[in-house]
Amino acid sequence: MPADASIVSALSELHRYGAVDGVCLLYQDFIVANHLPISDKKANLIGATVTEMCDGYQAVGRNITEFYFGYDQCQLFVFCEGAVRLVIILESEADLDQVGQGARAFLAENRSVLKALSDADLTQRIKVPAKEPERKESAPEEEPEKEEPSVSVAPVAEPVEKPDEWIVFREKLHQLLSRVLGSGQSSRLIDRVVKEHGYGKRNPLQVDFESIGNALVEKVPNKSKRRGLQSLLTELYKHYR
Repeated sequence: MPADASIVSALSELHRYGAVDGVCLLYQDFIVANHLPISDKKANLIGATVTEMCDGYQAVGRNITEFYFGYDQCQLFVFCEGAVRLVIILESEADLDQVGQGARAFLAENRSVLKALSDADLTQRIKVPAKEPERKESAPEEEPEKEEPSVSVAPVAEPVEKPDEWIVFREKLHQLLSRVLGSGQSSRLIDRVVKEHGYGKRNPLQVDFESIGNALVEKVPNKSKRRGLQSLLTELYKHYR
């Protein structure tokens, strides 16, 4: 059986979890198989975003293995193993632990097939277009009046947009909380505490990071685990003060 057919067949098995809406398999910045229930344009945007995040972590020597985003009507679960990235879109009520086990099993069972992918194989596949920065057209320069001397004005530097600190903090928070709770339970608990702090669709502000973390610690039932988690969070807070 060709490699493509075996991978597609294995990917289809992930749909047996019921709450899986779609899957997409990336190798480097190429789409190997796309079964997402969205347009190609949106699938390419997701692929470019996932590739950028994974490559960014790898560039600083911190290879990320999985990350999760929860939205109002769906969930996005991403698993990374080297240059292979598995993207799964789930319904909001999906069991993250169960889907996570299936995804990790898929990567483990098909590791030899995925490693066999080469640059030559990938030339016929869809390459994820890199995200291009938005270009702003500069206003045309006004010609100075002849009777007045021309005056050169230095351009005003635009403020640099800072990256969303919450995404990074939430991932670190999820990793620490998953040491004492399951991955799926940790994600749901974080979402619930964030809502309890008055944040709906907006990401929390940095000033509330410590309050959210402390509230999560209080919800851990085991006293000794709470102490250990609080110690780890105290070190994490130092980077956000």
